Amino acid sequence: MKSMNLFCRKISFALLTLALALWLVPAAAALYVHDPDLRYIFDLPVGWEEVSPNQLGSVGSALPSGHFQWRGFRGPLSPGMSVADGEAVLLLLPGGARAGVRAERWGSDTDIPDIDLLVEEAAEVTDAAGEAAVFEFHGSEALFAEVALDRSGRSGYILALDLPAVMVVAVVSVPAQHARSAQDLLLSVLDALGPEAPMPGSVAMFFENDRQQQEWPEVTLRFPGPSLRFGFPDERVHFRATPGSPETGELLVSREARLLAGYQFAGPGMSRVPDAPTGATADINDAARHAPAWLSAWRRYFRLIYRDTYPRLSDLAEQIQEYAQAYRVPDGQLPDIVLSWLQAFEFRQAVNAGLFQPPVVCLITASGDCDSLGMTYVALLHHLGYDAGLFVSIEHRHALAGVDAGRSVPGPGSATGSPEGVRTSGRTESGVQFQVDDRSYYIAELTTAWPLGAVAREHVEQADWHYVPLGTR
Repeated sequence: MKSMNLFCRKISFALLTLALALWLVPAAAALYVHDPDLRYIFDLPVGWEEVSPNQLGSVGSALPSGHFQWRGFRGPLSPGMSVADGEAVLLLLPGGARAGVRAERWGSDTDIPDIDLLVEEAAEVTDAAGEAAVFEFHGSEALFAEVALDRSGRSGYILALDLPAVMVVAVVSVPAQHARSAQDLLLSVLDALGPEAPMPGSVAMFFENDRQQQEWPEVTLRFPGPSLRFGFPDERVHFRATPGSPETGELLVSREARLLAGYQFAGPGMSRVPDAPTGATADINDAARHAPAWLSAWRRYFRLIYRDTYPRLSDLAEQIQEYAQAYRVPDGQLPDIVLSWLQAFEFRQAVNAGLFQPPVVCLITASGDCDSLGMTYVALLHHLGYDAGLFVSIEHRHALAGVDAGRSVPGPGSATGSPEGVRTSGRTESGVQFQVDDRSYYIAELTTAWPLGAVAREHVEQADWHYVPLGTR
């Protein structure tokens, strides 16, 4: 087998220096792979498809079978390209098959960890060579390496993850001459692979394992804050960002925004999409087949940010749940209380490529704008047991949140003024609901102190808004 120096722990972050490009793109579907038996997902960019691994240029030898499972994927390096030069090979070893592989193929007496041996298998098939760094991925050891695939003239990365039900190695590559310009794409594909439960991706975890990451102090916030809509007392809730998480959140947003910039978004008056599955109750791939490429890419952008966000807010959500129990907050009223709390945050738009402030940064700075606070709100409500999602609009350059109308009630109080950063007449409608598949959602405006269900009159036409399902119902 080709030798890979697996225990070099010198980690270079130069690979995170990325390039920006703009392209036009025709209609194409994203590919969302979910294996419920092995409990992993692979949320690939628009235009990627699954193929036989033997069709890939990076696969140069016979694939060992038996206990191993192999999957192949390919796609364009940029939106609109007809040539699928990007490739990903997955080698999967189900948890129940490890003992058999070690006994039959690797030798029971070897002291080399299983994950290293599996990387060697993938490296031999693809002729990949490089130095691997070891890092921790959600409690298990993982490997990451920049590699050259000399036989096929390709370059890329190997990533090995030990997930709850499967050990997986991904070899992601492009032609060597495109390796530098395709860094965003390569890292996005790597981050798309992970456990089915939402968790920060491998690139974020690789970066956060650097011991030089900044320690962020714990912040104390008043909850539910200064809103006059409720008579519940204020308490203190606490939030501490894990070292490196604000920085990795910014890197993720900027990288994915650069990829998203390659899609030709419909102009004002042209962004309405005929009724089609949304991905809320329908299969995500079915929704992508009925949507223009820019909308599928936009939804994927938010899905990746959500996966990075959701687990980081669990402790804060637990404190809010304890508050609700202590003061006997009615179940239907809690979404509006959380909404009023976030509405009191300072309005601030990020200066990164995506103009999106990661929710972790929203919480440590008590600031944000429509989509970043909307993502924060949706993730918190999911922890609290409510179905919620984002609604985004090109027409209005704005984002709203939606909360299951079957579990929430419109908020009390009046709605006056206009949302921060959005031009409206100041006139509002109350009790506004949008229908998504079989469910209705009360609409939530995050950037002004309006009760749940109150939105600007200019924003009540649902055809102007695209639903972004996040998490699971």
